[in-house]
Amino acid sequence: MRRALCQAAWAAPRTKSTYLAAQYHRLIVRKGKKRTIVAVARSMLIIAYYLRKRQCTYQDLGADYFNLRNEDAITHRLVKKPNGLGILRYPSARSH
Repeated sequence: MRRALCQAAWAAPRTKSTYLAAQYHRLIVRKGKKRTIVAVARSMLIIAYYLRKRQCTYQDLGADYFNLRNEDAITHRLVKKPNGLGILRYPSARSH
């Protein structure tokens, strides 16, 4: 079963606008290819388990799921990054 899930997980990043593709692209940066494939395969197994348990159809969360989940954190990070690189300098709130 592990081999079949990993084989299916290799196809996940090639799909467009899906949760599993977004998860792959999010994890590949930190974990590497093989560990990311195992993580995606595990997610597929969990999805299959809950579909079977609840007797329902699969509804994909979408490619933007991770962006919408932490919208405030992403905005904060994107504003903070240029400041850390010295590109933008906002004046401090303290008056001199």
